[in-house]
Amino acid sequence: MGNGRTHRLVAASSVRPERVTWAWKDYIPVGMVILLVGEGGKGKSTEMCRLAAGWSRGTLPGDFHGRPVAVAIASAEDHRAAVIVPRLIAAGADLTHVHFVEAITAGVAGDIEIDGQVEELESTLLAAGVRALLVDTVVSHVPRGHDSYKEQDVRAVLKPLARMAERCGMVVLDTMHLNRREARDVLTRISGSGAFGNLARQVLLFAEDPDDPDGPTRILAVGK
Repeated sequence: MGNGRTHRLVAASSVRPERVTWAWKDYIPVGMVILLVGEGGKGKSTEMCRLAAGWSRGTLPGDFHGRPVAVAIASAEDHRAAVIVPRLIAAGADLTHVHFVEAITAGVAGDIEIDGQVEELESTLLAAGVRALLVDTVVSHVPRGHDSYKEQDVRAVLKPLARMAERCGMVVLDTMHLNRREARDVLTRISGSGAFGNLARQVLLFAEDPDDPDGPTRILAVGK
């Protein structure tokens, strides 16, 4: 029985190769979903604010260097006035280029939902010229009814976000916690379904310096 669906072939010769552009050279490419993963309380959110500050000032090395861009932050974990804004100020952010994105339901503001429906979110971000969306943590923005441990559920909510990033030439940076498994492979340490790591173009590990675990130094390593 037919379902009304048809298929087509697209010749590879008709696809024009594109150079990868970098929001942060060698670490964060533009137009893709990136994961910043690490243990809770070790500074992922502070690093997120440092990146937001760099983009707001145009100081990070890469294709945004010298060109301040608008940044949107969705955080379900930290208080804006007491935590996030002070961190942004400490990192030297231009606060006029940093925004907090909310969802409005029946006139009430709340956290955005990563549920696969991106049309209205995309429109809001584009209207403000946002080039980087930072979600802390992505799992805390996935609504009930979507199981973050089921691959198909994760793909259903992340794929539209990845397509939005590609369409808009936007960075989508999601933070995630590590699980308690004893493994050296970063991808197997990401909480939830393995689809999070598989769908992300780049996975960055943020962790304590193993040579100085009690000190202030952190390491940032490319896990994928």
